[in-house]
Amino acid sequence: MPKAWTDDEIKTLRQLYGSMHSSRLAIKLGIARTTLEIKARELALGKNKARFKGKIKMPRWTPEELEMLEELYPTLPSVMVARELGRSVRSVNSKASLMGLSKTVERLTDAGAESAAHLRVAQRASAAAALTNAIEA
Repeated sequence: MPKAWTDDEIKTLRQLYGSMHSSRLAIKLGIARTTLEIKARELALGKNKARFKGKIKMPRWTPEELEMLEELYPTLPSVMVARELGRSVRSVNSKASLMGLSKTVERLTDAGAESAAHLRVAQRASAAAALTNAIEA
């Protein structure tokens, strides 16, 4: 049965995965390294290559992956492209930049609308928490 991740664990994973060895981070979270790696892949997280220079072998892009990147990158969120390709968002954005790919105007407009919607949800949650705290005080 897959592990049920808490919001705090996911936040820690997102913050530390790129710069901390997986085995140490797994110990910090109290989970198996394979469980951590599965979740990191699911979240399309990647290692910071500069931090682990020479210690982590980065997979080469295949011609099929490059073709998929060229097809998907302009119209989909980078996180979706990363999940589809089994790569990190950083890797996808870096390779797309090197290839001269860019997002379509429609994708950028949608991304702006999505960001605004997420901001409104966060603001409502913050206001509700403040109200709850004021009532409990």
